[in-house]
Order: sequence, then C-alpha cells, then structure tokens
Amino acid sequence: MPASPAADSRFHAVLARYERPLLGYATVRCGDHSLAQDAVQETLLRFVRHNPQGDVESLGPWLFTACRNVLTDFRRKSPRSPGTNPSSGSISTDVSGDSRAAEAVSPESAPDEALADKETAHALRRLITALPEIQQQVVRLKFETGLAYRDIAAATGLSIANVGWLLHQAVATLRQDWRRLETVGSRMPASCP
Repeated sequence: MPASPAADSRFHAVLARYERPLLGYATVRCGDHSLAQDAVQETLLRFVRHNPQGDVESLGPWLFTACRNVLTDFRRKSPRSPGTNPSSGSISTDVSGDSRAAEAVSPESAPDEALADKETAHALRRLITALPEIQQQVVRLKFETGLAYRDIAAATGLSIANVGWLLHQAVATLRQDWRRLETVGSRMPASCP
C-alpha cells in the first residue's frame, strides 16, 4: 500500500533534517564513507518500517540509536571493516590513517608548506588520540562531521550540557598540549628533524 501524503512529507522532513548528521556520525564511527552510506540507508529503511512516533526534531535519539545498531550489525557480519576497531566498535586511532580534510593541500602550496601542514595534522591527530575515548568521540563528531551539540547528544546518549562540557575539556586539553609541543619545538636546534 502506498504511503500517505502525510507519511511521505514526514519522511522527507526527516531526510532533510537528519541525513547529513547521520552520514557524518556513521562515517566517524566506521571510518568508511561507503559503509556509512549503507548504514544510513538501512537506518532510514528501519525508520519507514517501524514508523516511530514524535515530531521530526524529537526523532534524533531514535535515528542515531538505530544507526549505531545498524553499524554494530554490519561489524558483526564483517568484523574487519576498515577503520573500525572490532573489539570496541570505535573508530581506529591509527594516526597514520587517511585524513583527507586535514591533509588537503592546494596545488599552489609550496612543498615545504604542504609538509608543514601534513606534520601539523599528524601532530593534532596524535593529540586527539591521547584524549579519553568519550572526548575523542565528541571532538570527532563536532569537528570532523560538523554535528550540532543536540545531534552529538542524540548520537552518544549524553546530555547536551555534558557534550558541551566534554568538548570544552577536550579543547582546553588540546590547547595546553599544543602549546607544550610548540614550546618543545621552539627549543630544538634548527638541524633537528
């Protein structure tokens, strides 16, 4: 039986509001954009099948939980998914991994600038992996995917206030650690690699 116009309109509203945040969340969780797209598609199919009640804005927790469950199901079927740590379900903390956004360099950049940008991105990734796991997760959801606090809260099950506090703590720690790196780096002789 075809969907009613109201159900169709509601689905399109959910799609417009949550498709990008879900895709960003899934990409951060699994480290594979293609797999993340599949997970979001399956999440939206589950939404259509189960038709949870509530207005569009209140569906975030349901959708993010469903997406997390889909990713868990995918991982169980294929425990060696790229970028995923099979034991924890969290994204890999391998700092040698691809970070296209952090390492994108314009063609006009000089090779030494490109190398400096790459080294900066690598150092920042190392500092992020030193954070507690929950802070790593909220930092990645905020800065790699651009999720709003309410979407991060829905994705993680934390309160919005807790997300804000964790981000504040993480940024303060990263700032302090970055300054420490700069201080150590400025004391090195120019001949040091």
